[in-house]
Amino acid sequence: MGSLQCRVRAAVIPALMGALVFLSGVAVGEVPAWRYRAWQTDDGLPDNSVTGIAQTRDGFLWVATRGGVLRFNGANFTEMPMPRMPGISNRVVRAMILDHRDRLWLGMERGQVVCLGPDGAQAYGPAEGLPDRQVLSLAEDREGAVWAAFSNGLVRIKAGMGTRFGEAEGFPHAAGGTRVVCDAKGDVWYAHGRQVGVFREGGLKAMLTLNEQAVQIGAASSSGLWICAGSRILRYREGREPEEVGRLPANITPRVLFEDHRGALWIGTGSDGLFRFMEGVLETAPTSHQEVDCLHEDTEGNIWAGTNGGGLDQIRPSAMVLLGREAGLPSDSVRSVCEDKAGGLWVVLQNGKLARELDGCWTKVDASGTWPGDGGTCVTADREGGVWVGS
Repeated sequence: MGSLQCRVRAAVIPALMGALVFLSGVAVGEVPAWRYRAWQTDDGLPDNSVTGIAQTRDGFLWVATRGGVLRFNGANFTEMPMPRMPGISNRVVRAMILDHRDRLWLGMERGQVVCLGPDGAQAYGPAEGLPDRQVLSLAEDREGAVWAAFSNGLVRIKAGMGTRFGEAEGFPHAAGGTRVVCDAKGDVWYAHGRQVGVFREGGLKAMLTLNEQAVQIGAASSSGLWICAGSRILRYREGREPEEVGRLPANITPRVLFEDHRGALWIGTGSDGLFRFMEGVLETAPTSHQEVDCLHEDTEGNIWAGTNGGGLDQIRPSAMVLLGREAGLPSDSVRSVCEDKAGGLWVVLQNGKLARELDGCWTKVDASGTWPGDGGTCVTADREGGVWVGS
């Protein structure tokens, strides 16, 4: 992924130069907290609908699409030839995960699950107990078994065979999609309709029945689950009541939940883009398309979003931080800025006045015997700790 990092840095430098020119003598506009870069069919993707993202131990990013699976080195996509297998009639991938052995598992369009590893490929279908329905999500449990979620039940694949869990085994009878995730302890959880449950002692056990119909779940890194139920953002730890920690705007349909290494929850939606929630604060992050189907964090801390129509997005923090009146600056219009030897900031405002920042607080430099109080045009600092003002 090193080449991708170099490309991003090369793009940041001219952007910062443009920002400094923009700040010179004019009012500062809003700077977004997050920026994205999109890769689409013009960049080598076979299809702009991305359904799965994973990073293998060698650093390569793997991207599942409705046109097949590709390896991405940060600059170029390399298509993986899909092996010819009985019952695999197309290249449409609906879900993908990476297991603890660095193997890719693909949930295919018509219900088959394919495992791709260094020793070849293996397909699981109706002969192994899988229903002839579209795979909705995948997860791996602590024993290395892979779970596939369908609209009418779950299948646990282990030792070459699938064990099916339908209504007779406790799967709820309800319309809608199914999400299956593995928590920090290795337990497998599912959400279907209004019900959230867990796999325990060889069977499915319902743990929560929520009021809302649209329920999505995501694993929390420490313990428990994240749950989006309607517009409510809940944190659930087994043995306790779900705790409401935030809210989404009304009429939002969450599609995928993902917690990053900082503990922030990323929420991909069906028609309203991407949200980030941390410590009670909900913010939007830009994407190339409003439908977000999958999320992943790479080893460098970048967030990757697979969209349903906009391709593959990399989301990173903005390279700029806005300092204006809200941050204590006397004015939003700045002519010149510098940093002194101690790390403090000095600015000449558009009206020629001088201000400095010390320990996070901004103060105006009033007129004195050596400084007239205004008329400044530029400011710079020397290596000995002095600050020079041109007027």
